[in-house]
Amino acid sequence: MGAENIIRVLRTKIKGLQNEMEALQVDRNKQTEACRKLQVKVKALEDRNKWQQQAGMLRDSLKKQEILHSSTVAKLTQQESENLSLNKELESVRRELRTTVQSYKANEVQLDRSLEELKKL
Repeated sequence: MGAENIIRVLRTKIKGLQNEMEALQVDRNKQTEACRKLQVKVKALEDRNKWQQQAGMLRDSLKKQEILHSSTVAKLTQQESENLSLNKELESVRRELRTTVQSYKANEVQLDRSLEELKKL
């Protein structure tokens, strides 16, 4: 009987250890799943941080482009103003040239008449 009691006690201990092992395995599985979920969250946060950094760089780039655009628009406005002024000056010179050409033709005609009168004399 002593051996049977020892066997019963040992079987009970084995059963208890098996139950404890199963509970530990369930706990380990829960912790593994929690760890996996945390890894997913960490990855998501890393991705979010990466996107935020990229967005910051894009904002900086956009600001630089806006400054460059403003500078270019100012230069364009200045060039358009200068172009308008030069076109007015060109038109004035053209009018003056037409007047000069007309005057020249009139003088040439007058000189031709005078030359013919001189030849007649």
